Amino acid sequence: MSLQWNKPVSDLIGERLMLTLMISTFTLVFTYIVAIPIGIYSSTHQYSAGDYIFTVFGFAGLAIPNFLFALILMFLFYKYFNLSIGGLFSPSYELTSWSVSKFIDMLKHLPIPIIVIGTA
Repeated sequence: MSLQWNKPVSDLIGERLMLTLMISTFTLVFTYIVAIPIGIYSSTHQYSAGDYIFTVFGFAGLAIPNFLFALILMFLFYKYFNLSIGGLFSPSYELTSWSVSKFIDMLKHLPIPIIVIGTA
């Protein structure tokens, strides 16, 4: 029994497990979609300008802390795409039951976490 939420711990874990698995799956797919073509290109075009550009971006990605990259992406997505940047849902969908519109709203909020986790 959770003392803070006054609910069974298994219920609390169950509520959040599906979202965690969804983010993990989308992140894994994103990582493969980005990494495999870059790896193939870099191996077939060794020492080319493209190979060096991908190498520089790779080292820059390792050098930039994830929290800073997340803040930069949050700013860019808010400023240029006018997307809400807090949480996985817009405030109007947080307490509603699952529907197609809530799922679409969640998909609009997923790019930042997927990109940040996928490039970590």
